[in-house]
Amino acid sequence: MVNGPILIVGGGPTGLTLAAELIRQGVLDITVIDKLPGPLRQTKASVTWPRSLELLERYEGVLPALHNRCDFVHRVVLHRNPTSVFREVPLSAHLSSKHPHGVLVEQWYMEECLRAHLACANVAVQYDSELVGYEYNTDASCVIATIVRKKGTPDETTTATAYAFVVGCDGARSGIRKLMGISFSGVTMPLGFVGVHFKSTTPVTLVHRDALSIVLYDDGGSFITAMPNDSYLAIVDLSLAQDAAYVSPDEVDAHGYPVQRALTRDEMQALLASRVSPEVAISEVLWSTHFRVNARVATKYSDSQRIFLCGDACHCHTPLLGQGMNVGIQDAVNLGWKLALVVRGVATPTLLASYGDERLIVGQELIAMTTRAQTAFSHRHPVFQQVRNSVVGGLARSDRFLDIWAPNLCELSTNYRRNPGLTAESWTLASMVSHPFVHLQQLWLQYCKTSRVCAGDRWPYEKFSSLSSKASTGFELYLFQGLEGYNSHSVTVGELEAVVREVTLAFPGLVTQCRIELATNEALYATIGVLGQCLFLIRPDGYVGLRSEPGNVDDVSAYLRQRVVLPPAAQA
Repeated sequence: MVNGPILIVGGGPTGLTLAAELIRQGVLDITVIDKLPGPLRQTKASVTWPRSLELLERYEGVLPALHNRCDFVHRVVLHRNPTSVFREVPLSAHLSSKHPHGVLVEQWYMEECLRAHLACANVAVQYDSELVGYEYNTDASCVIATIVRKKGTPDETTTATAYAFVVGCDGARSGIRKLMGISFSGVTMPLGFVGVHFKSTTPVTLVHRDALSIVLYDDGGSFITAMPNDSYLAIVDLSLAQDAAYVSPDEVDAHGYPVQRALTRDEMQALLASRVSPEVAISEVLWSTHFRVNARVATKYSDSQRIFLCGDACHCHTPLLGQGMNVGIQDAVNLGWKLALVVRGVATPTLLASYGDERLIVGQELIAMTTRAQTAFSHRHPVFQQVRNSVVGGLARSDRFLDIWAPNLCELSTNYRRNPGLTAESWTLASMVSHPFVHLQQLWLQYCKTSRVCAGDRWPYEKFSSLSSKASTGFELYLFQGLEGYNSHSVTVGELEAVVREVTLAFPGLVTQCRIELATNEALYATIGVLGQCLFLIRPDGYVGLRSEPGNVDDVSAYLRQRVVLPPAAQA
């Protein structure tokens, strides 16, 4: 067992989600600090996509609280002028999830919901507390973190406290990443962005309450959406020439660009009226920002020992498509269950290496995808815009394209197929001599991965009827009996029940839920891509760890003993 508390640096959505996942897994010795004097009322990241909603549902009270305030995104609507719709994409029709929509709510409210959940476990964010340094003890069994509280005041104190693990969730300017000396590779994009959360004295008819509206005008792109309490959030991109109206005349930043300044209310009004809709008549500015986008990803997500990075601390990018907070939430869940198993003495610390192996690839692909999208979105050349709009218009009419694009946007397609650390498949092919049909069907499934759920994929819980809504804190075992004619020998329910008993006895508290799917549910078998007898072992974060066909106890045991759990002697 790895003794000691866990320190989370940063009280935003990523840090709060990490704390929530640790609590869900039974780890309560958590300290969450933030250098801010208190919670900020910022709109910032405003859309939560289906995959994040599926994960947040695990934390009691969070999703109902979000639903009490939010607007929903069921559609994406494209405009080339303020008065007509260019294309409409019905997102929900192309999503397979219990939550086939986005949720629109201010970031400060998301944080409020998560803090309320943590309060039920007596965990609270310690504000006005900054990590200023750290060191390992002599045997590297803990991290000694130096924390300054109430810095610069008469009540300033400095403490040095031992922690089993430290996780930096402290944003794109992460202090802990800098202390670790980890490079934040990438570029600053030559674009300005203005974000305004506002109320309007007149309705903005371009905006639909169930849609994210994307505006593609000749002088640049923007998006606008409805927000709670009859408000709107608009984000407008600016070329360097356009941004020059809102910068310091003589100051430059670290990247050599002019220092940006806050816009006046009149400037916001003029900008939104010209770049979004002339119907905008700002009556109140609830929040605003003016910034440049950095497209960057950390070269690694940990120091390979006891310190990790999550969320914007390890990746930052354009706000286009609303990916940042969502990816941070998923970073936190991925790391959280692994940390919990290690702290509880169930898993070997080598399990933690899989966090960086899995999430670094996700971060790199995110930066590449959002940078490409932003470049196309912000291009000013009229010929390029004409081609872009023609291509976008055609793709938006293609169901085949939208069946791929919508799950990618909503992060339901994120998978770990390429990460062998916690991803495994075992295929024992039937005899080609005695069961040639079964053999050939197995070969087809084994290599045609687009037709089935593979190891590393998100498990489609929404496809299972009568499934408990309470997510398992451990691994889950799904056993499929196999359709008639697709097994080399018949498999009885009794044999499957014996597998369940053997696995749960061998791994008590680790495999916490088991389910047998009989051969009568052909539609489910088709959805999962199963023909013969098969088993799936689902990780605590809802991704497939193991697919075994035909399923057997030895495959489950080998997977868990070789990749996850400590030897019995070490556990003792």
